Amino acid sequence: MQKEKELVERAKKALSKPSPYGPDLDLSQFKSFRALEEKVKFEDLDEKIIKKAEEVGFSHDQSIRSGAYFQLNNSPIYAKSRVKGLEIYSLEDALKVEEVKERIWKAVPIDSDKFTAFASLVGKAGYVIIVRKGTKVDYPVQSCLFMNNVEVQALHNIIIAEEGSSVNIVTGCTIMPEVVGLHVSISEFLVVKNATVTFTMIHSWNKETHVRPRTAAIVEEGGEFINYYVNVRNVLTLQLFPKIYLKGRNARAFSSSTIVASRDSLVDIGTEVTLDGENSRGEVISKSISKDSAKVIARGKLVANAKYTKGHLECNGLILSPNSKISAVPELESNIDNTELTHEAAIGRIGEDEVNYLMSKGFSKEEAVSILIKGFVATRTMGLPDYLQKILRSVDEMIVKVL
Repeated sequence: MQKEKELVERAKKALSKPSPYGPDLDLSQFKSFRALEEKVKFEDLDEKIIKKAEEVGFSHDQSIRSGAYFQLNNSPIYAKSRVKGLEIYSLEDALKVEEVKERIWKAVPIDSDKFTAFASLVGKAGYVIIVRKGTKVDYPVQSCLFMNNVEVQALHNIIIAEEGSSVNIVTGCTIMPEVVGLHVSISEFLVVKNATVTFTMIHSWNKETHVRPRTAAIVEEGGEFINYYVNVRNVLTLQLFPKIYLKGRNARAFSSSTIVASRDSLVDIGTEVTLDGENSRGEVISKSISKDSAKVIARGKLVANAKYTKGHLECNGLILSPNSKISAVPELESNIDNTELTHEAAIGRIGEDEVNYLMSKGFSKEEAVSILIKGFVATRTMGLPDYLQKILRSVDEMIVKVL
């Protein structure tokens, strides 16, 4: 009880603390925070919601998933596992278990900024996924966090992969076109010794949404954390800077992000990997596309604190309109000898020579541009299972259609 009181006090003090990155927001302008008034059963979801959820990778076909979680606005309406050793709970139910209460706010500090503080004080929903020791989850675990008729969605997710376990998680976050809102999410990962977590997050927002995810992963000895993030549609403002802490020897991390920004979007995105374990490895790859008057800041940071570590950072940007802008901000920090940190950054436009070459092969100019964009956004899938590769390929196709 004393610990909970201390956390609440820390959060209250941080409610006015802006994020060090991205545009600030006045949280007082978002008034409408409520749970879903009516009780909706998962099987009775409106067809429009089902179709929109499918757009971000959520399938109603239980034969291709190991479990699922669905949240409508701020109410969990479905949480179920189909595999022994895989546990899926709503946050409210999970926090009744002492094991989970001890894990919360370990990776993401509650007072990181006003958004973590806000989520902790008003958000009561989210999911908790626990993969027990030695459990290999063959099919993906799916979740969907859906904003339908509420102005604010705040949630907290906790994922624990115990020793020697492995799991693929696909989380889709989306909103109905007519909704104006703020989405704030906390996601904390604990990847225990020799465990592997692959986490794919697909976002599809609208032009009036502010999005502030806060994510961190702690990876122990021999563990591996693979993270894919894709933003498919336009968003008003988006700011995220996931942090991955490779605490154990031989720990590994791979992070890939693909951002599409159009209209007057303002996107500030990055990933930080801290190499604390001897012989740990980290790689960060980001791809950004901007058009119209959108602005993207693509950040990346590698910090080496242990010997025999390696890290690589790669930022690529494609500008499609003269008034849009992309800035790449790579950072390398070494605090020890015997480490190897590298980075590459490239920002440009579609070359006329490439377009003309494809047109000479019989493609129209529009087809040539589409082909080049598709090649740029193609996601490196790191040996993912067929089902996940299919999802990411469909997302790549969607990006091309949107542009």
